[in-house]
Parts: sequence; C-alpha cells; structure tokens
Amino acid sequence: MIRHYLTVAIRSIFRNKIFSLITSIGLSIGMATFVLILLWVMDEMNFDRFHENIDQLFCIIEKQEYSEGQNLYTNNTPFALKDELQNKYPEVLNATRTIWIGDRPVSIENKVFTAGPICMVDPEFLSVFTFNILTGDPNALKDPDKIMITSEIAEIFFGNVDPVGKTLKMDDQYEFEVGAVLENVPDNSTFKFNILVPFVQMEKIFERDLNSWGNNWPRTTVLLKEGTSVELFQKKIENLCRDNGQENTTLFVKPLVKDHLYSYSGENNRVQYIYLFIAIGIILLLIASVNFVNLSTARSEARAQEVGIRKVVGAHRSNLIFQFLSEKILLVFMSLILAAVIAYLLIPLFNDISGKNILFNIFKNRSLMLLFVGAGIITALLSGIYPAVILSSFSPARALKSMIMVKSKKQVRLRSILVIVQFTLSIILIVSAIVVLSQLQYIKNFNLGYKSENLIYIELQGQAKQNHIPFSNEILKIPGVIKLTKADKPPFWSGNSSWGFDWEDKDPDVKVLINTMWVDKNYFTVLEIPFVGGSSFSDRFDNYDIDKIENLDVILNAEAIRRMKLNEPVGKYFGLGDVKATIRGVTNDFNFESLKRTIEPLLLLPLQDDPNVFIVRIQAENIHQTIENVEQVWKKINPVSPFIFGFFDDRLEQMYQSEVRISKLFKYFTAIALFIACLGLLGLSSYSIQRRTKEIGVRKVVGASVRRIVLLLSKEFTRWIFISFLIACPVSWYVMNMWLQNFVYKTVLYWWIFVVAGLMALLIAVITVGFQTINAALKNPVDSLRYE
Repeated sequence: MIRHYLTVAIRSIFRNKIFSLITSIGLSIGMATFVLILLWVMDEMNFDRFHENIDQLFCIIEKQEYSEGQNLYTNNTPFALKDELQNKYPEVLNATRTIWIGDRPVSIENKVFTAGPICMVDPEFLSVFTFNILTGDPNALKDPDKIMITSEIAEIFFGNVDPVGKTLKMDDQYEFEVGAVLENVPDNSTFKFNILVPFVQMEKIFERDLNSWGNNWPRTTVLLKEGTSVELFQKKIENLCRDNGQENTTLFVKPLVKDHLYSYSGENNRVQYIYLFIAIGIILLLIASVNFVNLSTARSEARAQEVGIRKVVGAHRSNLIFQFLSEKILLVFMSLILAAVIAYLLIPLFNDISGKNILFNIFKNRSLMLLFVGAGIITALLSGIYPAVILSSFSPARALKSMIMVKSKKQVRLRSILVIVQFTLSIILIVSAIVVLSQLQYIKNFNLGYKSENLIYIELQGQAKQNHIPFSNEILKIPGVIKLTKADKPPFWSGNSSWGFDWEDKDPDVKVLINTMWVDKNYFTVLEIPFVGGSSFSDRFDNYDIDKIENLDVILNAEAIRRMKLNEPVGKYFGLGDVKATIRGVTNDFNFESLKRTIEPLLLLPLQDDPNVFIVRIQAENIHQTIENVEQVWKKINPVSPFIFGFFDDRLEQMYQSEVRISKLFKYFTAIALFIACLGLLGLSSYSIQRRTKEIGVRKVVGASVRRIVLLLSKEFTRWIFISFLIACPVSWYVMNMWLQNFVYKTVLYWWIFVVAGLMALLIAVITVGFQTINAALKNPVDSLRYE
C-alpha cells in the first residue's frame, strides 16, 4: 500500500510539472533562508558557551549616578577590585582583570608586524576562561617578562618554527619571551585577542600608579563557586565602591553568557536582532507554506473525480488523507534537498553580509542535520495537512455527477485570505527595509557638529610619537594637506570621564559626569567646530608641562555648561583637583560618540607633549596621492612602526556596522519574500486563467475587448493587494516605530514610505499576473471555446 501511495504521489508530481516546480522552488528558497537565519541566531546565542564554567562566570558592572538622571553603566572597574573580591569573598573561586591596549607594532629581528588585539591579563586568566594551550608553559603569565600568543600570530611571526622561548619586542622598547601558544580565539567569543601580556606590566608601560579605587579601567570577571546565590553575592558587593570613597557608584553582576546580547543599561540590546531575524525567518517560511497550501487547494478541484472513484471502490477518508499527505510530504522533502543545496551555495554570501564565519556541513554537523529535518517536518505538517483534508472531503456523488470541476467557496475564500497574508507580510518587509535604509542615510547625513568630510586620522607610534613636531611640520608641506591638529584621540574613540570637578558658584548637590579630551589649539579650526563663546587655547599651551603651569585654560561644550548651571561661563574658575583652571571658551555641541546616545558634557584640555593621533584635513582632489606622500614622510620619521590611518567617514560608518548589515539582509530577505509571493501568485493566476479559458472565449465572441478582459482577470488580484496594504500599514508603522526608539536621533516615518511599499507590491503583482492575462486575452476565441 505504501509503495502504491508513493507511486501515485510521484506520478501526480510529474503530471503537474509546472505547479510542482513552482511549489518546490518557493518552498526550497523559504526553507533555505529560514535555516540560514536560524544558523545566524544559533551563532549569536552560543557566544562564550565554549567556556567550561560558563554558568559560573560573571562580569562586574558599575552603575554611576549623577544629577538629572545622568547614569553611566560601564564594565570599567577599579584596579583594586579584583584582589578585594578574590581575597575577601569566599563565593569567588577566581577573578581576573583584562585590558585591551589595541594594535601595537611587534618586531622580531628586523621584521615588524602590527599585532592586535593585545590584552593585558592576570595570571588567573586561563583558570577563569577556557582558552586551550597548544604548547608551552600554562603558568607563563606568572612571569612578568613572558607572553602568550595565538597559533595564528605564531604562524605569522615564526612560520613552522616553535615560537616558545623566542623573543618579541613591543613598541620598539619592551621585550617579552613567548611562554606559550594558544588555540585561536573562537569567532563567537566576546574576548578577542592575539597576544596576552602579564597585567603587572601596566604600571611600567603607562608609567603611573594604577591601584586607586577611583581609577577605573580594567574589566573584572569572576568565577563563582557552584551553587552560589548570585542575588546574595550582588547584595554583598553592591556598595563596595561606596565603602572605598566612590559615593555615587554601585556594583552589580551580569552573567557572561548574556554579555554579547544584553547591554549594561538594558538599552540598545543586540538581542533585538535575534527576535527580528527569527520573525523574518518565520515570515519567509510562512509565505512559502502559504504558497504550498494555496496551490495545493487550487489543484484539488481537478482531482475531485479521482477522490470520487476511490471512495466508490471502498477507500476510507483516512486512506485518502494518508495518500494525499504522503504526496505533500514527498514534495516537501524533495524541496528540502533543493533547500540544502541552495543554502550551501548561499552560505559564503550570507557570511560576507552578516560578518559571520558559519560553516555549512550538513553531514558532519548533527545540529544542522536536525535543523533541516525539523524544518522539513514542520513545513510538511503546516502546509500538507490542510490540502490533504480538503482533497479527502469531496463528496463522491457530487464529484462524479458531471465533468465540471467541483468548486468550493470556502476554498476560494481561504486562497484569498492566504494571498492577503502573503502580501501583507511582504509589504511589512518592504516598509521595514525602506525605514532601515532611511535611518542609515539619516545618520550618514546628520550634522555631527563638525565636518567629517576629507578628514583622516593617523595613529602615532614609536618615533613618530616622540618626533611629532618635525613629523607634523613635514606633513603640512605636502600638497593637498590643508590643516593638521593633534589630540589624544579622534572624537569617535571611547575616552575618559570623571565627575570630581569644581567650578565657580557650584551647587554642592550637582554631580556632573564630564568626558575629557586633550587637544591642541588647532583642533576646532581643523574640525570646523564653532564657538558659542570665548576662543581656542593660546600659544602658551604649545607643548607645555601641566605640572609646571600655574593656571590652566579649559574649554567646555554647551551641554556641560547647561548641566553645570553656569551663566556667562567664559573667564570663570574651573577646578581639576589640585589644578586651577579658567574657562577660556564654550564650543557648540558636537557628537563625539554614537548617535544612539545624546551629546554628553565634554571638557577639552590643552594637549601636552604626548599626542596619540594627528587629525588632517586634506583636499578632495588626489586623495590617494596625498596619503601616499604622508606615508613616505612617516617612513622617513618612523621606519620601524607600520603606518596606520583611517578616514573619519569610514570610521563613523563602522560604528553602525550592525545596522548596515541588518539593512543589507533586509533588502535580500524582502526580495526573497516578494519572489516567493509572486511565485504563488503566478501559479494561482495561471490556474485561474486556465479554469476560465472557456469564459474568456465566450466574452470575446460577444464583443469584449482585450483591455476589458485583462481588467476582469486582474481585478481580483489587485483587490487582494489593496487589502494587504491596509493591514500592513499600521503593523509596519508600529514595528518600525519601536525599532527607531533605539536611536536618539532618528528619521521620521513619512507617509510616502508606506505608499511606495504598497505601490511596489502592486507593481510586482501586476507584472507577475499581467503577462498571463494579456496572453489569455489575445488568444483566438475559437481555440478557447474548444479548450475542453
């Protein structure tokens, strides 16, 4: 019997090649996209789960409270916190601090490499985290002069030679012996590094005492004992900073497993993209399943007589359901095989767009195999049961009474509803894609408060940093270089902030967290930042020593003045601990952080003789030649360290990399959804026209024009799109309005976005149906009348 069912199923599939092909392609693309999305979701949710004790690992987070609800959440903690937790709290099995010091020039013999990221860690690092050692001493980090490197770096630096015991030189002055080689850090790790340096080197490299409770920098991670109550532990440590002089700071713990998906403050959580992608995957699978149901129920009318004959010769309804369900399951699993092929071919493109490195090997990856089989079973059950039930429900007497196809108003109504659902979901995706693109364009064109066009930054290292004065003088001589300024960082690099400032007529209850930057007098001219009052620094602060100057000049932004509640601030006193200063100027507010955050108070201090970057404005013409000339000057000044530079515009775009990737994926997913929906519409319109062939012939005989017949055949489909548009508008507005809440500065949901989405869906549907309707209307009525 089963063999008979399979034989009939195969014959039915090949008898209706066009419908089977349309259904199979739609299902295959839908399932392939759904599986790719689930692979992305699984990769995101598996971040850091390779650590053996992941459920016992917790990050320590600070919450700093200031006036007007200005709260700062940060994973930068005091240097002294790690030892305090490890020595005085029995719940803590181990703890470690980590500090990333970016990319640094690392040399071996006469070869120089830019190695990064470089991370400074405590000896307990490998006791807390699971990063496997390939060769060398597991306790190497206990020696301050030894480092650990990953196998990738080992291969770059040493080739096939064993690197253990070899010497590397960092920043052209600090020598370290390679103590061990680690496996490469997994892609789904929040801790990314290529070199581990002992934490005890911090004071040596940065030349200052770092053990103050008020000095926040390292990230502290603790390994708690199994069975520890996290709530009780948090209560014990929450006032630890307050007890050590930081009166506005509390501590809380956050599971490391949530670190990738959830922000410290609970805002702008990356987990929202998980929900978004799952929703898109379900939408695409639904659209594909709807196609399957629609086309299957449409074809069911042609099989009414088959059902009647089978029932007459004794077939029970359960037999018919099993027979027709087996056909649908066979078609689904044929589509599943095609979906696997499509997914395999698309995975490189998907990885490129999403920034992932997902491997697709269905035979070696059991989870992937189960994912595909599960998707196939779910799709088969969702889309196969209803058509099977419909087919088996035909009355044999009605089916055999005449040669006319059996019509069911319920089936026609259901097909209409399903098409409406398809295009409603498609229009929602179109609106979402347009809004995401509009938001990115809005951010790109947003007035940052300074002009980022044709600005480059050059990271200073080694001799270039020590000889920055002759280096800057040489750069200014290059044709194409307009202006140059020096600073401790560009405006988009994360920086320092503090609240222990004093100023004239300060209200003792006002606590303002102020970000700090060190810049030279040309900074505001080069970036074209206007002043609200006052002016830039005077010449007396060119390469000055802060310890030898009696009165310092400072510049604040307008937001800082507002928070400080200062009137006519220029010339007034401003205190930085033991250093007395005068407010020399107030700048217009400019964005020095992501546009997902409001502009915060900013203090600009005159740069001492230690810049970290040059910021150079260049002419728009011959940009590449200008940069090549700058690099030549660099090589003369600093032949050892690599030349590292970047464009402001490129760096600003990188700050919204997630949104850029999401927008690209949205475009592709929307195109796929429309393609699948149109496949279904193509099949339905083809069947509808085929069923009405005789009616078309009669209408032409009695004088109906081609235009009238085209309108008649297209009217039903157009009505479906219009209803979809009315449903999709409020839903898509609500969804995208919620998404835009993640941005402080956001675009407007203009009415034309929804109109464009509706017109796009209508145009695509009309094109899909139009060719067939016009072809049917142009046929010779004689051929139409003898169709049956």
